[in-house]
Amino acid sequence: MKKIISGVTVLVLAILFFSCNKEDHNSKKLCRGEGRWTVDFATNEIYDSTGKVIWDTTVNNVGELVLFRTGSLEALYGYRQAVFLVTDTAGTHAYPLEYVFDGKRITLKYCIAPYDINGTYSSAIDKKNEQQWEIYGSNGNTSAVTSLTGKFIMHLTRSK
Repeated sequence: MKKIISGVTVLVLAILFFSCNKEDHNSKKLCRGEGRWTVDFATNEIYDSTGKVIWDTTVNNVGELVLFRTGSLEALYGYRQAVFLVTDTAGTHAYPLEYVFDGKRITLKYCIAPYDINGTYSSAIDKKNEQQWEIYGSNGNTSAVTSLTGKFIMHLTRSK
């Protein structure tokens, strides 16, 4: 009887240990927790009615996103706080924003920065140290983008 109880205890402890490790691994992903991420590049494309790209621009070394687990005024709706860091010739500037992740998409809002990153993104690449978010339709980077006629992509890697 003691062997059965000991075996069950070891099994329960092993399950708890491995489930905790899984949570820690997932929390390192951008959409699932806090972290500091470099926005390697941002691409904005506009399409004509046939789907051909008529305008394409890429900005390299956009800045960094720093996400926090702390709540905000919109914490009741699931939003958390973040800071978008942009470095230029005048130094580094911090722009606060709110974000929420629902499992497949992340919504960024209230960011007033030189690069408009507000919107609801879907994750095209979701790795531990690499993320790529895409948004289709309207985005503040250009007023010419309307529903299904444009795409904005942000590629991020974990900052060191």
